[in-house]
Amino acid sequence: MLKQTALFSAHQQLGARLIDFGGWEMPLHYGEIVIFQPPIPGQPLYVKRVIATGGQTISMVDGQVFVDGKKMPQPYLLRHGVSTEDQWNMPPTKVPKGDIYVLGDHRAVSRDSRYFGPVPAQDVTGAAHPLLVLR
Repeated sequence: MLKQTALFSAHQQLGARLIDFGGWEMPLHYGEIVIFQPPIPGQPLYVKRVIATGGQTISMVDGQVFVDGKKMPQPYLLRHGVSTEDQWNMPPTKVPKGDIYVLGDHRAVSRDSRYFGPVPAQDVTGAAHPLLVLR
């Protein structure tokens, strides 16, 4: 659960608007982009996509993601005609209650839950949203 208190912009660093949640509770859902402190000491904040939440079962076959046995759409993996998918395979794994399973959109080079496991939802400090700049 996220809590909302403040809004701040960090588009120069991340190309996105970051929302720091600290006041009201909000559930996390598939496809949301979250910001969290990774479980790797000394690393800056990570920005990753929520793929599964506590109680759900995730698996991967040739880079395709399945949540509770259902193949999930991943349209964000195609950018300018180039797929960022890799051929990762993972047996069905249940995400513990209170945790989220996150993946980076650049799967072939992303360090995410495939490497460090599920992330406690309480470690999520905010969400990222694309920033549209009109001229």
